[in-house]
Amino acid sequence: MMRDQSGNVLVYILIAVGLLGALSYAMTQTAQQNMSGLTKDRAAMDATQVIEYGNILNNAVAQLRLRGVQETAISFQQNEDDEDYTNATCTQDRCKVFVKNGGGVNAYEPNSAWLDKKFNGETLYGDFYISGETAVTDVGGDDPELILFLPYIGKELCKAINKRLGLKLEDEDTPSQSEDFLGVSAYFAGEFPVEAEMTITGDGTRENDEILHGVTAGCLQYSADASYHYYQVLMAR
Repeated sequence: MMRDQSGNVLVYILIAVGLLGALSYAMTQTAQQNMSGLTKDRAAMDATQVIEYGNILNNAVAQLRLRGVQETAISFQQNEDDEDYTNATCTQDRCKVFVKNGGGVNAYEPNSAWLDKKFNGETLYGDFYISGETAVTDVGGDDPELILFLPYIGKELCKAINKRLGLKLEDEDTPSQSEDFLGVSAYFAGEFPVEAEMTITGDGTRENDEILHGVTAGCLQYSADASYHYYQVLMAR
């Protein structure tokens, strides 16, 4: 009889251990799903902010052009200390994007949470970057476009940006290419090269190497160092 009772107690203990294990597993899975959901929600919100800023700058450039500002006179200089974007052709507020009487845009700094910290030593890390030396395949003619970049962002944000923009891939997370499209010091200061120094093609994308052809905004991977970069054409040429 004592042996029967001991056996029953052992069975109950084993059942209890099994239930506790199942409960622990369920709680872990729920926590992981919640964390995943929060991450995706945050990425989606951040993607919206990035895209909206790109659209704001795009609209500002369009307004300046409609007012008769020449493309080589557009200035992205934020203050007198901002030597990278000093445009000697722009001598009035009317051609300055970040001035109330010009484009009227408030300059915006990237959120540090958007960035991939392993690239924090790179020249363009942590800044929005505007270049006039890169073209996008099938956008405008053969001339380089005026392009806003947000370099070295996280992969999840890159994926969220493309999802928000409707760029869908079946076999890869993001479009990619192996040839440089950023440059390092091609800050737009009023001059465009006769021919584009670099081109966004997305031609390293498996199964869909033309996904970025004719696309004015998106995010792609530079496969040479596995970095991710957002771009927005501010003026096609």
